[in-house]
Amino acid sequence: MNSILHFKAWGCLLGLAVISISIAAQASATSPSNTATQNISFSEALESAWQRHPWLQSEANRRAELAGRKLQTQGLTSAAPTIGLAHSTDRIGSNNGLRGLEVEISAPLWNAGLRSATQSQIERDEQRFLLSGQAAKLKLAGELRELSARFALAQSDQQLAKRKVSEAKSLADDVAKRVRVGDVARVDNLMAQSAVTLAQGQLEAAQTELVALQSQWQTLTGLTTTPVPLPNAFSAQTSDLSNHPQLQEAQATVNAVQAKLATTLADSRDPMEVGITATRERSARGNPNETSMQFAVRIPLGSASRNTAKAAAARAELDEAQNALQVTERQLQAEQSTARAQVASAQRALALAEQRAKLATEAQSLYAKAFRLGESDLVTRLRADNEKFDADLALSRAQLQLQRAQSQLQHSLGLLP
Repeated sequence: MNSILHFKAWGCLLGLAVISISIAAQASATSPSNTATQNISFSEALESAWQRHPWLQSEANRRAELAGRKLQTQGLTSAAPTIGLAHSTDRIGSNNGLRGLEVEISAPLWNAGLRSATQSQIERDEQRFLLSGQAAKLKLAGELRELSARFALAQSDQQLAKRKVSEAKSLADDVAKRVRVGDVARVDNLMAQSAVTLAQGQLEAAQTELVALQSQWQTLTGLTTTPVPLPNAFSAQTSDLSNHPQLQEAQATVNAVQAKLATTLADSRDPMEVGITATRERSARGNPNETSMQFAVRIPLGSASRNTAKAAAARAELDEAQNALQVTERQLQAEQSTARAQVASAQRALALAEQRAKLATEAQSLYAKAFRLGESDLVTRLRADNEKFDADLALSRAQLQLQRAQSQLQHSLGLLP
């Protein structure tokens, strides 16, 4: 009977060992540390992601559009010339009588001030396009900063979870030995094994989060390496937002809409046209052909209501752009103030976390010694271990949160890494 019980006990221990080895092997196989060697900087990762950005993909065609519009304003005419043909006769179906052929070529000219207004509008549109690219790149950098910060936090959780698994296994082995000699109750062995399982679950959760974040990084940047650390922090003292890409883009939008309104007001009537007409005709069959030339100028009369709707729409668009500029400036000021407050808060949180980690380490050391001497029970020892783990986890997160807050402050100032 005793041999059967011993056989079952060894079978249970062997099963737990197999499970532990399986989980450890799975974590090792999927660990980001086994990916390609990290040999790129954050700025290089940003450039890789930028090459995949929709703005850059459409840049060539946008530039071609602007170049085409510029080329159109360099001609003497505001549009392509037109040609007209006419044939005249006074006897249909017969070659007798009057015959004539008329050829007309005409072209629209630029209205006064319209060409310069159009050229100014194109320049403003080009400036807005370029600044929108800078704003898009800054936004992309913010996404990469956040992803890198989240990965660093998950990686820290994973490393501490690995340490927790190792410590829990060591404690479980010690408890198992003491159970066999009758030093502690069997329930302590169950509690120790439960602590191992809990630690392994935390490790698995952290590993899953790492895999998900690395997949997002690869999708965004096209790189097979793990997310790179955040760029080094710096002391940001300036609060000038005039060079912020988002604010510059908003101002460029206002300028472009103002130029559009000026073009609309300059286009107050249809363009004036000049034309030349050549006519070759005869008065009757047998008479010689006669050729004549005619020069013509068509001057359309302007109307106050011609561009009323377009001008009103342009003014409404200008109001929206100016309001958006003001909103953007207020938002950027608020983001900068919030980022500075977060840095200060993260610094205070780090100081508290360091103090907590120091106290938890000292307490855990005393409780561990007391448990080895039989002066304390396993519940108290496990509680001390968990408190130390939580304190170390909080300290690691506080350190990374400070780096994250400093990086967010850089971003709020409109600075690329």
